[in-house]
Amino acid sequence: MIFVMGNTGKPLKTAETPNGILNLELTFSPQNATDVISAWTKTETQPVDIISAAKCNTWWDFVFIFFYASFLFLACLQIADTLRYKNFIYRTGKLLSRLIIVEVVLDVLENIGMFQLLNGNTSGYVTYFTTGCSIIKWLLVIIVILFVIIAGGFALITNKGKQSHGV
Repeated sequence: MIFVMGNTGKPLKTAETPNGILNLELTFSPQNATDVISAWTKTETQPVDIISAAKCNTWWDFVFIFFYASFLFLACLQIADTLRYKNFIYRTGKLLSRLIIVEVVLDVLENIGMFQLLNGNTSGYVTYFTTGCSIIKWLLVIIVILFVIIAGGFALITNKGKQSHGV
């Protein structure tokens, strides 16, 4: 899915939008949203219909959400189960697995907001709503990924130590 998202998102990276879809997710203002939409709109100087590519990329994101959220959800639960004797890590893993569900809802709402923006509705409400959902989603994703890396690494080291000692 990362390959698909990268491939469908490639046309979204322009001189005006070097971060591609992130430029739409994190517009922060109606003017910025209008600028992104204008940069992607087909004109004489912009012969490619980037809006259609952005819509396609956003549709694929719904599939991507399923895969990455499932992975993170199961990773948090597995780490919590593996380190259930470490009460803090256990509770954190369980909590973060539930927060993945919140993150999925935010990602879906963000995509709905991006479709609104891509259809020309760059009002303040839509822009701020989409950006807000995106910011909170990204914060949750970063926290969960850090947990998976740090606690997951700890779980691997702990389990290797137990296995090497015949436990």
